[in-house]
Amino acid sequence: MYSLLWVMVAVPLLVQVIRFAVIFWVKLFNPKSIGVVKDYNHQPTVSVILPCFNEGGAVYGTIRSICESDYPKDKIQICAQDDGSTDNSFDWIMKARQDFGSIVEPAKNERNIGKSHTYLRAMDRCRNEVVVIVDSDIILGKNCIRELMAALGDKRIGACGGPVAVRNPRDNGLTAFQVYFYYFWFKLAKIAESYTRNVGCIGGYMLAIRRSLLREIRPEIENRNWWGVPIKSGEDRFLTHQVILRGYGTYMNDKAMCWTTVPSTFHKFWVQQLRWRRSGLRDFFFTVRILPKHVWHLHPGSLYSNFFVPITTLICLIKILSQFLKTDPIDWINVGILLVFITLSFVVMAIVNHSYPEQRVTNPLKVLAFGTWWIASGLFMTVLALFTLDSDSWGNR
Repeated sequence: MYSLLWVMVAVPLLVQVIRFAVIFWVKLFNPKSIGVVKDYNHQPTVSVILPCFNEGGAVYGTIRSICESDYPKDKIQICAQDDGSTDNSFDWIMKARQDFGSIVEPAKNERNIGKSHTYLRAMDRCRNEVVVIVDSDIILGKNCIRELMAALGDKRIGACGGPVAVRNPRDNGLTAFQVYFYYFWFKLAKIAESYTRNVGCIGGYMLAIRRSLLREIRPEIENRNWWGVPIKSGEDRFLTHQVILRGYGTYMNDKAMCWTTVPSTFHKFWVQQLRWRRSGLRDFFFTVRILPKHVWHLHPGSLYSNFFVPITTLICLIKILSQFLKTDPIDWINVGILLVFITLSFVVMAIVNHSYPEQRVTNPLKVLAFGTWWIASGLFMTVLALFTLDSDSWGNR
């Protein structure tokens, strides 16, 4: 058991060492490639795409948050595309049209065709310079669009996103756990990648991309498949990777905050995480296939973002499984690693509680109850994802 804990901590620590080693390497040999120059005078016209499936009233809240943005309203177009919902989602979109006017442009697919094909269909109606793809259960901060456009003012950046926080941290222990889960993966873990302008995955909950670039990538999205089986789900990692392959930088602006309601049942959380794991594994195999291009022609940070992160997941899985074939003696290293794990857990909790008082969890001990998640994720989810890479669904309904 202690060996399992050692692996679960050692591998993520190794990832962080690689992360900052890449930054040092890039800064040493190519210092001009570090950072992003934000231009707050850069205010292009923006088409916001909302692909929606069975979101109910949540989609209305998303549209309202966009309309309440401090970005000039005459420069915003909202293309809300319902993907054949079986609930009243489209009624809420029509109510938003009635309440907020012509800025909202509703449309509905005759049948369910998947997230990526839905936002591509909405793209046919986009007429502006930048496309922002937003999940239909996200609440954008007032300055969110302005911050995204400021980052895109740097012509080296092709796509930009921002961190997402949790709207329902106090529902139960699972949602409390996700406060720290989201803070680590969507904020802390992105700092180094943003520093080198090579974020490996800009979350599909909110992704801003130049429309000309999205048009160029569109055929790749439409023809995406796994051994001949079409893949139609959002695949934000795939889209981000395509931006990097075309020589553009990718960036996470930590001031472009948005919020989401996270799964409050373990079943919904598992389905969501399984979809994310499939996305990462598909992109890992894609990266292996074109590895020479990453090594010799792309920014070295892209090698870290698209290769080292997913491969450490596989290494972790193999190492954990190997522990069942032998029993290692308990020694001071295992105990020390366990203490480090617990200490770091409480340090992260303290940081999050200080940074996001509205998300403060009154009993942080609840989070530790989900420590078994990392074992379950490594042991079972990666294996299941490997054998279901041809699966295609929205993944969280």
